[in-house]
Amino acid sequence: MEDRKPIALANPGKLGDFLYMLPTARYLCNLTGRTADIYSSEYCRATKRLVEYQSYVDGMYFSDKYKMLGIGCGLQPFYVPLDYHLYETVWQCGFRACPDRPLHLWIAMNAGIQDSNSIEIKYDYPDIPTPSENYFVLAARGNTSYKPLFLDVIKQSPIKVVQIGSKGEYIGEDREKSPDMTGLDMLETTTWIARSQGFVGIMSAMLVLANGFPINRVAPHDGIHWTMEHVVRSEYNFYPINPSADEILKLLHEQ
Repeated sequence: MEDRKPIALANPGKLGDFLYMLPTARYLCNLTGRTADIYSSEYCRATKRLVEYQSYVDGMYFSDKYKMLGIGCGLQPFYVPLDYHLYETVWQCGFRACPDRPLHLWIAMNAGIQDSNSIEIKYDYPDIPTPSENYFVLAARGNTSYKPLFLDVIKQSPIKVVQIGSKGEYIGEDREKSPDMTGLDMLETTTWIARSQGFVGIMSAMLVLANGFPINRVAPHDGIHWTMEHVVRSEYNFYPINPSADEILKLLHEQ
């Protein structure tokens, strides 16, 4: 029996753009009966433990030959240098052009996948301790113009608001009402999201993770500075323009 080499997929980043490649990787692994190696740039090193925890991934690697020349909708160049002879098939999933649809579907389309209904955003995550009481997660991203709004959400929320994201992005001072889970590895962060009652935050990699779970996800924006054709549309996703804290809390409980 011939050696069945694994397949490989590559995307240099940004973080959210890279994470949106994982549904395509899962689909192709299920289709081919193979596991995959995943390649990216150093920009996405923060995802390594999360990616390698996925059941269909053999390993994640970073090309020391990749030199970023531009950043916009994805990093450029769009391809990640790797040793093609190691694999039977390699998919380069960086952005060759500006996407015109939700990013997970754009990546799948460019990989040649026509069955878009099977492109499912989901994540395997570890069983780590989290509170038994109800909470929702907030990805405030620090001192942005949305900080006053998010502080009002925390103040008015009937349940705890657990803050997630990168180290240094915590807002406010009340760590009893709003526990600080910023700075956690992305793998542990995924568990906190999975067990939450909902997500609130700016559109970011944290929202990409939250899109993997059947919880309401509220991402406020100003109606001007975001490209809404790229966002995930579902019964769980809400993108209110300049909402109040009360409106956000109502959307979290929308059925």
